[in-house]
Amino acid sequence: MVGATNIERKKLIYGVLAVLLAGVVVTLLVLTHSSANGTVYSPVVNTPKAPVITSVSVHGQYISFKRPSNFEPQKPDKPSGNELEVFEYIKRPAPFYTLNIVVSSLPSGNLTDDGSYNFRTINNNQFAATSFSVNGQPVLVFSDNTQSYAKAAFMAHGNKDVSVALNASLPGPDADQILQTVLNTISWQ
Repeated sequence: MVGATNIERKKLIYGVLAVLLAGVVVTLLVLTHSSANGTVYSPVVNTPKAPVITSVSVHGQYISFKRPSNFEPQKPDKPSGNELEVFEYIKRPAPFYTLNIVVSSLPSGNLTDDGSYNFRTINNNQFAATSFSVNGQPVLVFSDNTQSYAKAAFMAHGNKDVSVALNASLPGPDADQILQTVLNTISWQ
């Protein structure tokens, strides 16, 4: 009888284990084949936003425009060649920017009279050109593909043109906004 009791105990233990194992299997099947309850959240990605740019009005002899207030005026070189008026600005600290605005005469009325424009068109493997209009005036922008950020925009007006060049070694998210702000606010005197 002692041997029969041990066999019955083993049967009982195996039976309980079998029921528990079957319960676990059924639970796993139900969980893996049922729809999820709750809320699925998308990951939050922090993308840098361009800061709001406050501007200062600048009035020159040939043009007026707005520049970012955190750009410091520099003493520009005297105009040479076809240059009529030169504005230079630097923004420090990082991101460090240089902003150069030059008004030039176009004796033939064509942008080809501007040496800076010609340099970019001749070296089209280094400079990619895009065009758009600002306040109804065509603008040609050259991006230097050998620099971190270097763009020069050219806007003709009669027998004059203005070139706006913005350069940065490590540009912030506001670089294009800075260039666009200056271009959008240019008015001829």
